[in-house]
Amino acid sequence: DLFGTLITDNPEEYRKIMSESFGLNRDGYETKVRNFISSKSFISQEIALDHLLNHLGKNFSPEETQSFFKQLETLKGGSQLHDGALEVLQALRNRGAKIGIVSNNNTFLEDLVRKFRIDDHVNAVILSHKVMLMKPDVRIYQTALKLLESKPEDVTMVGDQLDKDVLPALEMGMKAILFDPFGRNQSYEGKRIRSLRELINVYSDNQKLH
Repeated sequence: DLFGTLITDNPEEYRKIMSESFGLNRDGYETKVRNFISSKSFISQEIALDHLLNHLGKNFSPEETQSFFKQLETLKGGSQLHDGALEVLQALRNRGAKIGIVSNNNTFLEDLVRKFRIDDHVNAVILSHKVMLMKPDVRIYQTALKLLESKPEDVTMVGDQLDKDVLPALEMGMKAILFDPFGRNQSYEGKRIRSLRELINVYSDNQKLH
C-alpha cells in the first residue's frame, strides 16, 4: 500500500478539499468524485479537473481553479515518507524480496510517487487509475501478482486499511500485515505492526511484499 503506509496522508483534509470544492458532502465525494478519478487516467491534473467538472456538470472560474490546485499542493506538500520507508524497501530488496505497490490513486496525487522516488525502490507500481481497477477489487491484486510473477501464498500484503488491504489479501490466499502506527485497530487479532522497520525481521528471503 502507498498512502497511510509508505506515505503519510491526511484523508479527512483530502476528502474535504475534494468534496467542498465541488459543493458535495462526504457521500457525494465517495460516489461522484472518488470512483471517477480513481479509475481513470488523464495526462495532466488540469485535464483531470476538466473531465471531473464535466462529469459533475459544474464549472470553475479561474479563481476557483487556482484555489483548488493551491489547496491540493498545500496538502501534498505536507505529505512525508513514514519513518524508515525507503530504508525498509531497500533492505528487503537487498535480501532478494520482490516488492510491489498497489494503491488507490489518481492523477491529482500520482506525482507523490515521483516526488519520493518510490518506483526506484520497488519492482512494480500498480495505481488504480492506470489499471482502471480499485482496491478491494481482487483484479487489482491479480494484476500485481502477474507483474511480480508470484503466487498468492508466496505474497504478503502490508497496508493500513483492513477493508481495502488486509482482508481482500487474506481472502485471496495471501498473508497480510496491518500497518497500525497509531494503534487504532486494537481489536484486530491478525498480524499487526506499529513501525515499518518491523518488516525487516518479518520476511524471509523468498517472500514478496506489496
